[in-house]
Formats: sequence, structure tokens, C-alpha cells
Amino acid sequence: MAAKASLSPEGTLCVSFFIGDEAIFTLELQLKKSTRTGGIDLSNAYFNGVVICGIDCLEVDLSNAETNNSRWYD
Repeated sequence: MAAKASLSPEGTLCVSFFIGDEAIFTLELQLKKSTRTGGIDLSNAYFNGVVICGIDCLEVDLSNAETNNSRWYD
């Protein structure tokens, strides 16, 4: 299984899960824009109840992302 995530300039985080070349599940999350910087605020973004196991490949494009006081967990 592989996952691919992208972040649009409009503030939508899209995560698709693949088996081979076929997307089997896609999640979309609308994010808020930071009023202070105009960038996308990821500090409170999450997919509730999603547990990901056995991902071989993860591609993420967070070129428009910013973090403020964020904590990353493994």
C-alpha cells in the first residue's frame, strides 16, 4: 500500500491510498488560512480515527504549508 498527499493553494489537504496503481480510498480536509501570514495553518489539522499501517511509499507536497507550535509524532 502507498499513500500520496497533496496540499492545494486553496487549503485542501487530499490524501489518497493506493494498492498498485489503483486509489482505494481518498480523504479530503479543508484547512484554514492563517490570518497572520496568509499561509495554510496545519496546527490543528488531523483525520480523526485514521490509523495507517504498512505503507511502503509516502509522497507529500507541503510546499504551501506552515507550522506554528506544532508537534510531530512518529
